[in-house]
Amino acid sequence: QLNIDKFGLNETLDFWQDELTHFVHKNKLAFEINRDLPSNLVVEFDRDRIKQIFTNLLTNSIKYTNKPGQVLLSASVKNQTLVLSIEDSEPGVTDADLVNIFERLYRVESSRSRETGGSGLGLAICKSLIAEHNGTIHAEHSSLGGLKVVIKLPI
Repeated sequence: QLNIDKFGLNETLDFWQDELTHFVHKNKLAFEINRDLPSNLVVEFDRDRIKQIFTNLLTNSIKYTNKPGQVLLSASVKNQTLVLSIEDSEPGVTDADLVNIFERLYRVESSRSRETGGSGLGLAICKSLIAEHNGTIHAEHSSLGGLKVVIKLPI
């Protein structure tokens, strides 16, 4: 069940930035946040669930990105839609895996899974939480060489 609340997105990202940066850096990956957001943007989401989604996606990047590597979080607004993405450097996934990775218990059977593979629930949980916010989530190939997960949420 969601706890929807109004909050300033920039202020919230400012608050989370140090924690998220430390989380990624301590795992020997470079981390950058790119924002192209209106300064006074107020959104209505479950703030804790949005942070849970970021944490799940960053955890995946940490587990499956070759070290040293790179992780990029981007946030922008296009046509009354908040567009968030988290992408990482190599290794990538196959086209077939891009379609299936949000299914419960699905695991990529490649170098991206290595011995660190998880339960196959993290991305399914993200998909469910995004759907509850009336948004969409999909995966594509990252220009950094790895995976890019794109979230679109109506604002």
